[in-house]
Amino acid sequence: MGVIWGGWVPRSRALALGALLGGLALSGAAAASAAPRLEPTPAGVRWHGATLAGRGAEARAPVVAWWRVARDPGLEGTAVLVPLADTLAARGDTLRADSLLSLPRLARSLWAWDALRRRATYALA
Repeated sequence: MGVIWGGWVPRSRALALGALLGGLALSGAAAASAAPRLEPTPAGVRWHGATLAGRGAEARAPVVAWWRVARDPGLEGTAVLVPLADTLAARGDTLRADSLLSLPRLARSLWAWDALRRRATYALA
């Protein structure tokens, strides 16, 4: 029999508790080593090891849902224009991507700078 926190506990429970605590300690060390990290680059800072959008790196973009939301003139409809343009540009349709990024509602939004940078990139490509 083993003693844990001042009480008598059968040996099997003590071993199981020890294995559990050891496993938790090791998983904490593994999680700390795989934690997101920031790396300085000449263009700014790059964040590795984290997914900000809630989708994994292997997950497909919900393009059909984005097109549906893009028809809405509100905030959500404006927010999806930049990712939609990125998707179109990745498929080689830069004309249509530039058309999305030149919409007046995007020019008056939080994403205006992102749209302008992408349009400049398409023009220089």
